[in-house]
Amino acid sequence: MLNDRTTWILFPVLILILFTPLSLRGITNEYSYVHPESYLNLRLASTIATEKTLPRYDPLSYGGRPLTQELGMPLLLALLPFSFYHYLPFILGILSILLLNSFLLHQPHKLRVFTLLFFTLLPPTLYVFTSLSKYTLALPLFLATLFFSQRYAYKKTF
Repeated sequence: MLNDRTTWILFPVLILILFTPLSLRGITNEYSYVHPESYLNLRLASTIATEKTLPRYDPLSYGGRPLTQELGMPLLLALLPFSFYHYLPFILGILSILLLNSFLLHQPHKLRVFTLLFFTLLPPTLYVFTSLSKYTLALPLFLATLFFSQRYAYKKTF
């Protein structure tokens, strides 16, 4: 996967790019998140962890209403320790970069480097990997699906 010199130089740069918004936000706002959905997911995760059941009603949203959103991310967060919450988007970002690199291994090296840099510098990517939204988990799962489907298709051709 990491087979040449520029790739070994590129990965620390990409990790630094992913970590920069988190570190700047940590210096200024004590690790606050960008979007209110992150706080909703954290609150639902603490509800799931304390009550040991999936909530059906959210008493704090708009004066109380039935809960109709997906509960995948709060369920994952409920399984993890609280101190791990701030690092989960960053870890999933690194995983996404590694999966995208693995997916692009059969492409020319210059295209792979450009794609990885472009992917990491995109504002939606930086947003997804600095918040705890449902897309924080969806993007690595999508890239894993691409990687394993390509791997399966590549094995079938030989």
